[in-house]
Amino acid sequence: MLLEFPVAVQDLFYIDYTHSSDHTPVHDIFTIDDRGTIILIEEDYAWYGAGLEFHPRAQANISFTGDRVRVFLDRVFPQIPLRVGRVAGHTLTYKDRTIPLLTIAEGGDRVWIVTVHKGGTRDRQ
Repeated sequence: MLLEFPVAVQDLFYIDYTHSSDHTPVHDIFTIDDRGTIILIEEDYAWYGAGLEFHPRAQANISFTGDRVRVFLDRVFPQIPLRVGRVAGHTLTYKDRTIPLLTIAEGGDRVWIVTVHKGGTRDRQ
C-alpha cells in the first residue's frame, strides 16, 4: 500500500491534473457512498478533451459557465485505476492533504484508488 486514509460516508476527495493533449487543468470531485463505493460526482475543465466525461448520451447535467465546463454525474467506480502521468501533475487531495502522485509512484506506474472495510475486505457492488 502506497498511501492510506481513513474515510467516511459522504467524504469528498479530488484528483487534479493537466490534460495530456489540451494542456488545461482538470478537477475531478469524488465522494464515498454508504457502501464504500467511489462515485465521480463532478468533472470541471476548460473545454472538452479526449477522455473527459462530456458525452451527448451520458446521464449527466452539463453546465457551461464562462470558460469552464462542469459535468455533474454519478459515475460509480468500484476502484479507480490511474496511470500516473509524467507531466500531468496528478494530485490527490483529501481533507487538508494534497499529495502529488509522483511523490508516491513513478511516472507511467499504474495505481489503484480503492476503499477497504476496516476488517480488510474490499467493498463490492
